[in-house]
Amino acid sequence: MNKIAVFIPSLEYGGAERVTSYIVNHLCNKYEVVLFTSKSATEKEYPINEKIQRYVLNSRIELKNKLIEFEPDICIIMFAPMGIKLVPTLRKLRIPFIISERNDPQHFAGKKITKYLYQYYMKYADGVVFQTHDVVNYYKPKLKNVFCKVIYNPIDFTNFPHKNKSREKKIVNVGRLHPQKNQKLLIEAFSRISKKYPDYTLEIYGEGELRNFLQTQINDLGMNDKIFLKGSTKNVLKYVNNCEIFVLSSDFEGLPNSLLEAMALGMPVISTDCPCGGPKEMIKTGVNGILVPVKNIDELSSNMELLISNKKIREDLSVNAEKIRYILDSDKIMQQWENFCIEVLRRRNE
Repeated sequence: MNKIAVFIPSLEYGGAERVTSYIVNHLCNKYEVVLFTSKSATEKEYPINEKIQRYVLNSRIELKNKLIEFEPDICIIMFAPMGIKLVPTLRKLRIPFIISERNDPQHFAGKKITKYLYQYYMKYADGVVFQTHDVVNYYKPKLKNVFCKVIYNPIDFTNFPHKNKSREKKIVNVGRLHPQKNQKLLIEAFSRISKKYPDYTLEIYGEGELRNFLQTQINDLGMNDKIFLKGSTKNVLKYVNNCEIFVLSSDFEGLPNSLLEAMALGMPVISTDCPCGGPKEMIKTGVNGILVPVKNIDELSSNMELLISNKKIREDLSVNAEKIRYILDSDKIMQQWENFCIEVLRRRNE
């Protein structure tokens, strides 16, 4: 393996984009790497090594010509729906390819025909990477002859904050202000216990379509001095690390980076046990965090109260949560990606 082509719509800030930047920056140390995007570069992007060539795709003809010119040994499609346009060309040119499926297949936000087509083309892949074992099990009947592997999201600990040992009495949530994240549930759950624990506040980091709705909810509950919508910020971990408890209230997730990073900071975490299985892959309730049923306000509220009122439980969960660093270290995860590429090619050439 000498040449690798990687495809993603853009490198603008997001989970798949961050992982893609890690992958190309790792692989370019050993291999010649070309990055194909649908959008031109912007200021709000993850940085990539200057050794990496980058092209913006405008047409299938241009794609075909660039692939013929570059002659990649393998291609990695980091956004599965791109396969609809890419797979026919890759198959025609007989180029091995891997697809990274990062969506919850049962909660795809696009058109039904898009979901059908990209899942249809996945069966032609030489390998598919998933984020959780739940998603692998969903796809197993559809991808009987495809080499599949679970590879978790990496965390780069080079400049990662150290665990804050003097945290403030704050509960924190990070995520888009979107129905999927269900901050409405979190706000209501916190409001139930706020009077009993007046020293605690709730901070929510992120922007989105529900900002006005959630602010109205906060106003109606009379919680303006207790619950704060903090918006988006570049260095969100700095603020998260200053809080005592992290809560993920989503209705569904893949492998949420905000949860992984909170655990790596040694924070006691509460998460909904959402479909796609990401949180339950990482959390063992009572050991390194707490899982609660989706949309269950009583369980969420009572477990928030449990952590607020019991310092010993917080400390025990914190110590064990931090061990996730050994699993998610970016060097280890990147080596798994490289090994997967090598194994895919070996199987292809058998």
